[in-house]
This record gives sequence, C-alpha cells and structure tokens, in this order.
Amino acid sequence: MDIQFIQFNDTIPFSGVSLIEGFMPVSIRITGPDLTSAISVRVNEAVSPSFVVANATTILAQVPSSELARVISSVVVVSSEFNAKVSSVLEFSLGPNPKTVTGVQALIQSYLKMLLTTPGQDAFAPSIGGGVQKMIGGNFGSEALKGLVAAFALAIGRTTEQFIALQSRQRRTSGSELLLNTQLLGTNFDVANTAMSIRMQMSTQSGITAITNLEL
Repeated sequence: MDIQFIQFNDTIPFSGVSLIEGFMPVSIRITGPDLTSAISVRVNEAVSPSFVVANATTILAQVPSSELARVISSVVVVSSEFNAKVSSVLEFSLGPNPKTVTGVQALIQSYLKMLLTTPGQDAFAPSIGGGVQKMIGGNFGSEALKGLVAAFALAIGRTTEQFIALQSRQRRTSGSELLLNTQLLGTNFDVANTAMSIRMQMSTQSGITAITNLEL
C-alpha cells in the first residue's frame, strides 16, 4: 500500500493576466476559456492567499505579500484534475487527508522517491538511488550548468535501470505501475529563482505514457 506524499495536478491554460487597479488588497485578474476547476493560484511560485472564480472565464486572485515588491514573472492556475500530460505539476505534500495511490500515480511517486534518494542512505540497499537530492542547494555558475544537466541525465538513467531491476522481482504489480522506460524531455534553469526544472516522460508496460514536471 502506497501512501500519497506527492500531490498530482494539472495547470489550467489562460489567455490573460492584468493588475486590478485601485483594488485592495493588491490583486490580479486572470482570464481564460474555462477556469472552473481551479483550486490554487501561484504568483511567482508563491501561493495566492485568496482567490475567487468570478465566473467560468475569470479569476480574481490576491498577490502574495512576499511578491508585492517584485515584478510578476509567472502565474500558474492549478486544476483539481490530473492527466499526467505536459501541463501536470507535482508537489511534495501529504495534504490534509492522506490517501493511497495506485496505477501510474503510484509509479511516478515511487520513481521520484528513488530518483531523489542519495546512495548509501538505505542500509538495506546502499547502492539504490539517483542521488538528485544532494544536488539541491548547491552553488552552480554558468559554466557548471551543462555539467549539472548531464548529471541529471545520468541520475535518471541510473534510477531507471535500478527501478526496472527492482520491479522485475515483484510478482503482483499491475502493468500500469510497471516502468518500461523513461526519457528526459528537457531542462530549464531559472537564474532569478535559482531553480532547475526537469520535464521527463515515463512509459508503463501497459502502454500508458505520463509526462512529469519537477522543479528543484
């Protein structure tokens, strides 16, 4: 039984964002074709403390206090839905009501846990782990970024080999939870926020393809 410690959601596409002049607290207006499934709004990655879905095409969201003095460079509207496509986002959190996960969500969660694990941390399997967690918080110059991307690619390759080998010894795992292969689709380094974003594709033995986005 796998307890869910990663929250899976899609982001909602929208067409426009504007500051609501003269409104207090400082807020933005978000417009799009269908915003009804919104459960959260993030401004510069900070969660809006309050938002209202005014109608199907409009959201009014308060700008977080931490972002009032900053230029708004990104806005994300998170949906209650999850389809494991390009617009999906993952967040490490137990949530208010922890539950179990199965299928491709269980696969993604277990894989990412192994990818982040530092080899040597597990006394029963000291060689297991992609080692990505130890890269978090490091200082990297512009010349080191290429090496960092290469290190991520190697970590994903190592984790995939270990994960498939481990699953080959499991007898009762469904096809939707069995990993076939992974592919690193792209990486992006945000200099302003010193964050690395990774987009990867995971394919299961039952033919399901999932795209995950991980920001470190």
